[in-house]
Amino acid sequence: PPMLMAAGGDPEVTELGPQDAPAVASLVAAQGWDQPVEDVLTVLNLVHADETRVSAALGHHTATHGLVGCAILLTIGQSTGWISYVITLEAFRGRGLARRLCSQLVQRADAHMLGLFGAVPGQPLYTSLGFVPHLPVTLRCASVIPISANVHSTPAATRVERLSPAILELGLTTESRPRAVAARKWQATHPELAFALFDIAAEKRDRTPPLGYILGRRWRDGAIFFGPLWLRDPHHARAVDHVRALLIAGMHAALSCPTPSGVEPRVLVLSGQNDIVDALLSALGFQPVVEGGQFMTRAPRGEAQVPHTQTIISIGELPRGEVLAAGYDFG
Repeated sequence: PPMLMAAGGDPEVTELGPQDAPAVASLVAAQGWDQPVEDVLTVLNLVHADETRVSAALGHHTATHGLVGCAILLTIGQSTGWISYVITLEAFRGRGLARRLCSQLVQRADAHMLGLFGAVPGQPLYTSLGFVPHLPVTLRCASVIPISANVHSTPAATRVERLSPAILELGLTTESRPRAVAARKWQATHPELAFALFDIAAEKRDRTPPLGYILGRRWRDGAIFFGPLWLRDPHHARAVDHVRALLIAGMHAALSCPTPSGVEPRVLVLSGQNDIVDALLSALGFQPVVEGGQFMTRAPRGEAQVPHTQTIISIGELPRGEVLAAGYDFG
C-alpha cells in the first residue's frame, strides 16, 4: 500500500491484503504477542476471499515507519463478525488511530453481531464503540503434568486417538467456512498435537463425529497453545471427563516435544469463566498468567445485546460446543 500521510501528520488509512502479512506479523511481535506469521496470513487470506466484502483489514502507514497500526474484521457465517489484530505501535498511541480503524470496521458490519477479545487496556475503547463484556477469559499455563492426571485419564468406553483429517471433517459440519479453514490448517500443520475422543461402542465410527477434539499449535518460543477444544455435547453427563481426557492427551504430546535450548516446555490455553472448567484446569497444573480479558459483543443495529453466559461462548454463529477458545485473535 502507498505510504501516505494525511493532512495534519496522521497516518493514512489503507486496506491490507495477504501481501501485508509480514508487516502485520511485525506489529504482532512488537506488541509482545507470540503468534506465527502463518496465522496472520490465514486471516488475511480469508478476508481477501470474503465474497460479501464486509470483511476488511485496515492499516495506518507512514513514509518513515511503514505499517504503524492495524485492525481486522472477518465475517464468520452470515450474521457474525470478529474484530482482531487491533494494534498500534507504541510511538503512535494516543492519537485515536485505533479508534479510527475500529470505527470504520464497526460501520462496515453494523448489521452483524460483532465479537472481539478485549484485553484490559483496550476495553474502554471497545465499550465506547458499543461493545459490552460477555465472558471473562484467562490465559493459563502449565509446565508439568500432575502425577494424578495419569490415573484414569480416559473415561470408560472411550478412547483417545490422533485426529485424522477425515474425522475432523465430521466435527466441522456445522462450522463456518473461516473457522473450518483454520481448523484444517492447524491439524495439517501439527497433526501430532491434534486428538479426538471416540465412543468405543459407536457404530460406523468413520461416519460418526467424535465425542470431542482438541487442536494444538506451536508458538515461536516453543510453547504449545491448545484451542479450540470442542465437544459434540457439552451438556453430556461426563463432559468434564471428556475435556480432561483430551487435555491430558494434548499435554502429554506437548510436554514431550523438543523445545529450544534452555526453554521449559509450556502448554497454554484460553478459558472462559466457568467454575467447573477452572477447577479442572487447576487440577491439571494450569495457572493464570494473563487475567482481566473479556470476550465482548456488540449487537446488530436496533437489536438488544445477547445475555451473559457462564458456560459456553455462543454468540451469533460461533460454535456452541467450544470449551476452550481458539485463541486471542482467531476466536
